[in-house]
Amino acid sequence: MEALLRAVTLNVLLGNGDAHAKNFSLIHEPTGLIHLAPLYDIMSTLYYDIDDLAMYIDNVHRIRRVTTERIVNEAVSWGMNRRRALEIVMALIDKAAESLPAAQAEIPDLPSEIPAIVQSQIESLSHT
Repeated sequence: MEALLRAVTLNVLLGNGDAHAKNFSLIHEPTGLIHLAPLYDIMSTLYYDIDDLAMYIDNVHRIRRVTTERIVNEAVSWGMNRRRALEIVMALIDKAAESLPAAQAEIPDLPSEIPAIVQSQIESLSHT
């Protein structure tokens, strides 16, 4: 569940409202262990000015209206501990803020709007 919470948080940070059930897969190991597959089909729908969420977060329908509290509430509804969920979300927000300049440097043709969207999402989630 922690991996799923990180995935949900990352999608919000990237402005990806198109994260729907078909974008999440489980890997079934021969040992019986089940875990979340690596993320795929990630994009920023906010780049295309699409603010709708394919899967609501704590009954929020618009990605720009998602707050840290709403992400944590969603995780709590899955059975996670509130304090642990908040730690995970805040750690990822901090890591995204640290990593954004390096990510920009690695992708020279990245449209400038994408880092601006991520920065805006970081700021929005940091204040909630």
